[in-house]
Amino acid sequence: MMLQKIAKIITNNFGLKCLAVVVAVVFWLVIVNVEDPERTRVFTVPVTIENESYLTDMGKTYEVLNHSDTITFTVTAKRSVIERVTNSDFTATANMRDIVNMSEIPVTITAQKYANQLTITKKSQYVEINVENIVSRTFDIQTSADGAMTDGYSVGDLTVSPEQVKVTGPESVVNSISTAEAHIDISSVKTDAVENTDIVLYDEKGKAVSQDRLTMDHKTVQISVGVLQKKTVPVKYESNGTPAEGCRVTGISGSIEKIIVQGAPEAVEGLDTILISGDVLNVSGQKDDLVKIINLSDYLPEGVSLAADQNAETEVTVSIEGVKTSTYKVPAGNITLQNVPEGFSATLKTDTVPVEIEGYASELKDISEADLVGTADLSGLKSGTHEITVKMSGNYKIVGTVKVTVELKEDDAADNKPPETNQPDEDVSE
Repeated sequence: MMLQKIAKIITNNFGLKCLAVVVAVVFWLVIVNVEDPERTRVFTVPVTIENESYLTDMGKTYEVLNHSDTITFTVTAKRSVIERVTNSDFTATANMRDIVNMSEIPVTITAQKYANQLTITKKSQYVEINVENIVSRTFDIQTSADGAMTDGYSVGDLTVSPEQVKVTGPESVVNSISTAEAHIDISSVKTDAVENTDIVLYDEKGKAVSQDRLTMDHKTVQISVGVLQKKTVPVKYESNGTPAEGCRVTGISGSIEKIIVQGAPEAVEGLDTILISGDVLNVSGQKDDLVKIINLSDYLPEGVSLAADQNAETEVTVSIEGVKTSTYKVPAGNITLQNVPEGFSATLKTDTVPVEIEGYASELKDISEADLVGTADLSGLKSGTHEITVKMSGNYKIVGTVKVTVELKEDDAADNKPPETNQPDEDVSE
């Protein structure tokens, strides 16, 4: 009886009761959607590339293009859920084994929580890559010293260890490398120094090449710098040997009179002069000037060298002059006529007297015709024209005999008569 009552209650107005249930469900859904509606948000996450060895095993490497290893996508979920989701709740992966045409890798996005309550927009996304061969090259490491040293010091030898570096990476990047260099700052260095420094790679335009995609068998080297002391020393020149007969050395000079040298302090401190002598300046039998180009480096002691920017070649001239003769026209007034006979007058028959003197050019050029004087002795001569020998004064080597023509005239009697004097007439009367 009880069951019949229950069945009657359920079946009584059954249609209305079903309608009531449907209406209740609809109202519940409306209430839920009004209170907790769906929302859509944008998320951005980095892409993790998996199985990179797939390319490296083939001797290849890759570069991500257009920043495509970061992706943006949309997610839809109830507001109560979406508000609790952050970027870190998603992962994006690209498996290198799925690579398409060696240029694109499809991306898979996965929710780490609320996965069943989230709708991720299904949009095809790819990581764009450029695939290249992996190559290796070995470069000699070039060294340079940066900065200026303290006055009185200079850079000696620069050595680097190791001397080479092996670079491995994408073919286009490795082939863009022109030089591998290591630099040391010497602005405060005064003694020999050793310093560890990074290797810098440069292209042919002198721009540094990024090492982000490169591997190197070592990234630093050890540079050793030797410090040299500088000193200014005079250069002296000495000739040897005897010039040809009748010639002599009048001087020696070089285009370089002093030079800056450098070397270890103990080697430089004892160097006071650079002497150029010996067979290189041998004038034996020489009649004319001897001119030689000499490299000063050949005359430096061991451990000493010329400082930077110093000209090593000096032009040396050994001046040689020979004996020559020059003719001077001595004014007639410079010849004194001595011992003119009494009652005679003497006259030179020329305005100048030619005198030949032998000597070195440097001496002859200093002789003035006006300074040459001489005497002619007229003792015992009679009236007429005579050629008389002149004795020249001074320390000169006269070539030949100097002669002059002298005219000797007897003075007129009238000219020799004593002047008359006025005397009173004699009284002739007896």
